[in-house]
Amino acid sequence: MLQYFELQEGTSSKFWEISLNVNTITTRYGKIGTQGKTTEKDFETPVKARQEYDKLVKEKTGKGYQEIIRDGKTLLPGDYTIISEKEAVKKHKLDKYINALYDDGGKYMLYKGDVVFNGALDTYKHCSAAKDDIYGIIVEGNLTVKGVLFQPDMDNGEHLLVTGNVYAQSINKGGGEFYIKGDLTAEQTIYGYYNHGELTVEGKTKAVAILADDQVFRFQGEVSGTIIGDQEIEGAEDAEYSEITVLRPELIKEEEYANSDKISNYINKGKHILRDEFLPGFNDTPAAGAPKETVISAKPGKLTLKEERAGKVVLQALEKMKVSPAEVQVLDLSYQDLDRFPMLLTTLRSLKQLKLNGNEIKTLPAEIAQLDQLEELHLSGCELKTLPAELTQLKKLRVLDLSQNADLQLPESLTQLVSLRKLDVSGCKGFRLTASLPGLEELRCDSCTAASPVDFPKAVLGCTGLKRLLMNSNSLKQIPPALTALKELEELYLDGSLGYVNEFPDLSGLKKLKILHASGICNDSESPLAKHSLLKDIFRITSLEELKIDLYRRWLEDLSKETFKEMAKNLSHDPGRLKEISDLQAEKVEAGDGKKKKTGYLRKPLTTAHLEGIGALQQLRILDLGDNMLSDLPEEVYSLPNLRSLNLKGNSFKISDRLKMAERLPEVELDLRENWMEKEIIDTEAARLWKETADLIEKGNELWFNDAGKPVKAIAIYDQVLASFNDGKVVDKYLRLYTYYVLTNAYSNIPADAAYKKMSAEKKREYNQLCIKSGLMTLSLLPEHILHSTSMGAFYREVIRIVANAVAWAMYEVYEDREKTEEALNMINKAVAYIENESEYYIYDTQVRILLRLGRQEDAWQIVKQTLEKDEYFSNFDDIVETKEYKKWLKK
Repeated sequence: MLQYFELQEGTSSKFWEISLNVNTITTRYGKIGTQGKTTEKDFETPVKARQEYDKLVKEKTGKGYQEIIRDGKTLLPGDYTIISEKEAVKKHKLDKYINALYDDGGKYMLYKGDVVFNGALDTYKHCSAAKDDIYGIIVEGNLTVKGVLFQPDMDNGEHLLVTGNVYAQSINKGGGEFYIKGDLTAEQTIYGYYNHGELTVEGKTKAVAILADDQVFRFQGEVSGTIIGDQEIEGAEDAEYSEITVLRPELIKEEEYANSDKISNYINKGKHILRDEFLPGFNDTPAAGAPKETVISAKPGKLTLKEERAGKVVLQALEKMKVSPAEVQVLDLSYQDLDRFPMLLTTLRSLKQLKLNGNEIKTLPAEIAQLDQLEELHLSGCELKTLPAELTQLKKLRVLDLSQNADLQLPESLTQLVSLRKLDVSGCKGFRLTASLPGLEELRCDSCTAASPVDFPKAVLGCTGLKRLLMNSNSLKQIPPALTALKELEELYLDGSLGYVNEFPDLSGLKKLKILHASGICNDSESPLAKHSLLKDIFRITSLEELKIDLYRRWLEDLSKETFKEMAKNLSHDPGRLKEISDLQAEKVEAGDGKKKKTGYLRKPLTTAHLEGIGALQQLRILDLGDNMLSDLPEEVYSLPNLRSLNLKGNSFKISDRLKMAERLPEVELDLRENWMEKEIIDTEAARLWKETADLIEKGNELWFNDAGKPVKAIAIYDQVLASFNDGKVVDKYLRLYTYYVLTNAYSNIPADAAYKKMSAEKKREYNQLCIKSGLMTLSLLPEHILHSTSMGAFYREVIRIVANAVAWAMYEVYEDREKTEEALNMINKAVAYIENESEYYIYDTQVRILLRLGRQEDAWQIVKQTLEKDEYFSNFDDIVETKEYKKWLKK
């Protein structure tokens, strides 16, 4: 039952509406033309509700309210019929829209036409009042609820199928399924809680706030409103999702989860769940003269969620660093999921280094000029397309990283950055340099082209102050002779950029050039490989001290028609080169993979003839000939007087030849790993013994590598191997070091052995002492000076990390006196010095435990804090961070 009344008093026009639904009276009142206010009251029985209903109507009519008779087309809440679930499935295809049907005699309320509830609709109360087993509501038409559409049961709840549109103040639903074939409009909120429930809308969806809290929402039409949380909504994948902090603070739990009970109560009381500043129309008028970008201040105006979050990220970073905005000089905000430049940064006037890498900020504001003390600006992967002219006002800027901004256009005004010394434009299409920067000392422009070749960028040739030039993985048509204009050049990196180059220029005039990397790999599968003939031109640069010419090996591959077609297109400027490749493809040879397959070449084998002239490089200290499938080494290499490192990894030298190389180059750091020759003939006794030793080491490795679980048995084999070295039967510096390395590692992994649980405490202590002994021996075999840029240098760093950590931990386990613990600390500090990534943070754990034993709690907790700032998911410190003492310290 519903009645509607109006009252005219002078210029005032009021309305009053009352409805009766079983034992609930709902009234709505206010000025005509507005939604008005709604009240609802429940009574003990329908009889008492009807008595109160009649009393209220009598009071209003006594005050002059006139009833407005409805047109009779709209149904009232009581105008329903009851049908069985089977009938609902047969006539209304309920099973097509609702998944959780019961087929147990349940029934549904059916409204045949538009229905209006002039107050809230509590589906549980409404269906229960019918005194029948009602499972849900079907509306053949539109549903209007002038209050909250509330479905309270979380586990199951009443289903709702509406063939038309739904209009409500809010939707507050639990475990039932709602299916709306038309549009859904909520004046305030659409909220779904718990994972049993679903909401599907075929038409448009509109609300102020939309929150799917562990519930399935499917929107097939346009969606309008603030979507809250990180649960992806089907049909709204591309929408902007707002953080939960847009909710009113009292609706958020301490763990930053939504408080479902409080949210439900807010909605049912007709309250918005969003904070005021995120409500439509809040503070729409900006202050006169306000900047276009958001300004964070003590009293902010209206901020969008993203703007507020950007400022919050800055403040949180400063709080972690325990530094004031006025004092901060270095700030790293990389990979913080920012989608704009935080304007708060422009107030940090002491800032010297700023990193925003990996944030899709898209633009820089003109206010960047306010950071006039800035010396380093890192903007890699920020989706920038332009730079503001004001950037050139940063007169102290020395380092600018613009890499991985594919569509970025660099302005010519960049030349006004008078202090700029390092520039990185790697991954920016077409290099993007439009003007030379004579003051630049380092330019990195790796991967700036696709497979098709481009001319060498002229702007680079004008950067006459360059000392380091990195142009790896580019498709360059030529290396111009004009490169000799870069008289200050000391390092040149062209790995994977020489595929189209037919002639390497004479760069012998670059007297300061010490390092050249010219790897023979191609830039792309649709571009050619570098030619062997380039090497002799390179050997004319007699000032070189480091040369990398790896990956010039034989290359067997049959190009597909599509790939060859693309390569032909890329070589249209060089028909002679295209013919070379075509001829190589036609020349078939056995692939050598045991399948007797015939295949064509992309490049023929590298031979010692191609390396003739390398002896001219008398200053050479580091030579990388890795992955070239060489089976002979030019005699000239043995005559290089200053050679200190030779990488021959990934070649095809026989064991006997490798042993001879080691004899002839005793002072040279040799990397002879991963040399392989098909059906190798062991032609000397020394080679036989060496192979037996190497095979034995591999057998030991198989016992405990990859969690095989038998380090004790592996140790016995390694001891057998070391006996061969100690007897002088086998001589190999690297293999001896490697054996001690894996032996120490096996000792440190004894707890993974199945026999460990049954070991006595004394036996465990013995293994720890042996770990210390073998570890110290391992470290003593390392060279005094490590060449960190070499492949063996990388291996030596690995050995120090693993072995020093193993020794330090074993000392921690065995000894408790201060002197030995100090030794353990010195040892672990060696490992810490070579930590390279998060997978090695367990070394920090060892360091922290040792510091705590020494009573250096402040130092230990600082390491814990710094480590967790780098990797918040690192779990080794869980026992520490949960202590009251650490939490108290952290708050200081």
